[in-house]
Amino acid sequence: TTGAGAIHPQLQGAVLADAAEGGVLVRSIEPRSPAALAQALRAGDRIEAVNRQRVPNLVRLQTLARRGGPLVLTVRRGNAIVLVPLREP
Repeated sequence: TTGAGAIHPQLQGAVLADAAEGGVLVRSIEPRSPAALAQALRAGDRIEAVNRQRVPNLVRLQTLARRGGPLVLTVRRGNAIVLVPLREP
């Protein structure tokens, strides 16, 4: 798990971990945190890609996010795929 705020300010308050099936699992979101206020992610979501690049684990998510610029997360939410844009800080 990691402090997601280090990845992107809008993820601060999200608890992320490597998902067993690949990708990054959103374990929980702290109430009233930037991640909760953005209403972009939910506990149980699985981040599968960033800017159309597959994310097999948390390390890869951090690497892609460090490049800067806008991020668009491809998120599996149940049986649906959701695109989640994150604004520049």
